[in-house]
Amino acid sequence: MLLRRITKHVKEQNWFAVGIDFVIVVIGVFIGIQVANWNDASQERLTEAQYLDRFAIELELTIEQIQEERAFSESALSAIQAFSTRLYDPPTTDAELIEATNGFLSEGAFFAKFKPHRTTFDDLVTTGNFDIISNEAIRTALTKLHASYDNAEQTIESNIEWIQQGEDRVYYEFDAFRFDERTSSLFDEASQEELAEDVRDNRELLRRHAAFHFWLKVRSIELYVELEPEAQAALDLIHQEMSE
Repeated sequence: MLLRRITKHVKEQNWFAVGIDFVIVVIGVFIGIQVANWNDASQERLTEAQYLDRFAIELELTIEQIQEERAFSESALSAIQAFSTRLYDPPTTDAELIEATNGFLSEGAFFAKFKPHRTTFDDLVTTGNFDIISNEAIRTALTKLHASYDNAEQTIESNIEWIQQGEDRVYYEFDAFRFDERTSSLFDEASQEELAEDVRDNRELLRRHAAFHFWLKVRSIELYVELEPEAQAALDLIHQEMSE
């Protein structure tokens, strides 16, 4: 319709009308572009909100995991300390020594794990879409936090690999599985005196093993103490952005 009208005005050499038609076309194109831009911006903000929500969920899960792993490490540390005390304490009875050994090998000798929830961050960075998060403070906080995740994971994993090099003697020569509450029933029954004597005969081996795990738990707790407030700060920024 508009094209036919412009053609008619040109044939009639009605240049004023042609000018008006041209202005109408330009305004129409401009409005169309603005609407398209507005729709794109609106879609980007919706997508950003969805990613922020995913980040918030993953951060909450990771903070919960950090708290659980820290609690486990602290409990394991107490078991290691109790065992180390009993191991060289002359008044310790056979029953007390066996109880402390069970506590150490059932809980204290297990490794802390740290596997943060990071799918959203990795997806955005890998695809080059991290800039969808418009708040620079949030991007910076998330980048630093995930670098801290990497450091914590690498530190814990390398420490575990280091400790595992000396695990064989404890689990095969000393047969530590007899003192793990989950596996002790698989072995022939022995008296407390026999078990306690075996522990005392292998005190140096067990003390070194306990020292390795003590060091790992202490270092893991240090990492968790550093990570939790950093993750919480990033989560607070996201909650603030989502509430505005």
